[in-house]
Amino acid sequence: MVYVGALSESHSANTYFSHSMAFGGGGIALSFPLAAALAQTLDVCIKRYPKLYGSDDRLHACITELGVPLSREYGFHQWDIRGNAHGLLASHPIVPFISIHHVELVDPIYPGLNSLGKSGAVYEGYENGTHELPAAFNLL
Repeated sequence: MVYVGALSESHSANTYFSHSMAFGGGGIALSFPLAAALAQTLDVCIKRYPKLYGSDDRLHACITELGVPLSREYGFHQWDIRGNAHGLLASHPIVPFISIHHVELVDPIYPGLNSLGKSGAVYEGYENGTHELPAAFNLL
């Protein structure tokens, strides 16, 4: 059974919730055997955790009960950061950038472009064979 996801980029969010939990905004992937096991136990399991916040926190508790650890995927991003993200983007590992959640909370990466223009600029970097995000943003 496999549980795939990523932590938050925010140390305080990881400390508050868990350093071994996939944050749902960035994305969570479950293997079919894990999904099948959860289908048998989830309804009863989540009732044991009424004080946990959010579905990703409850899901993590139920997956932990099954003994399945998190397999980190460094391309998933919860993006619990605010302000200037250039340092984080420049230090991104050379892996595909799969998801970004809460991207609206960081300062504009391409000032003067609307959302469609920004997306086009990132896509252009990928289309030109630049498959890691820092180079797509010309941050290297």
